[in-house]
Amino acid sequence: MCSGVFAARSTSRSAKNVRYNRFLVVESDTLSKPEVLAVFRWCRQFLPLCAIIDTAGKSLHGWFDKLGNPHVKDPAQFKQLMKDLKRILPGLGCDDAMFRAAQISRLPGALRDGKRQRLIWFDRSAVRR
Repeated sequence: MCSGVFAARSTSRSAKNVRYNRFLVVESDTLSKPEVLAVFRWCRQFLPLCAIIDTAGKSLHGWFDKLGNPHVKDPAQFKQLMKDLKRILPGLGCDDAMFRAAQISRLPGALRDGKRQRLIWFDRSAVRR
């Protein structure tokens, strides 16, 4: 699945078809699950954590709501926060590809190498409307 919201009648998963990207997905192929959970805890001071998906491998994907930021209301400050996270998270061992508008992410319920990917944590109150 993809964290981007695509234009109506899109037939291609490309950045030009992404209308907006509501969520920031944070994940790492190098950090252990406890280590990436520590990164998620750190990120929670900036963005609400909505969900954690176990990829049926060694990694977890954390979904953060970019629209529901209670800490930064000013659009210029929010833009700066996203720039800062884009620089900091790869330094912490997270995948910078997740900042791409049309980047795919793991789907709960799907099979991966005979194992089921699953939603292991969800906070409905963190998802702002």
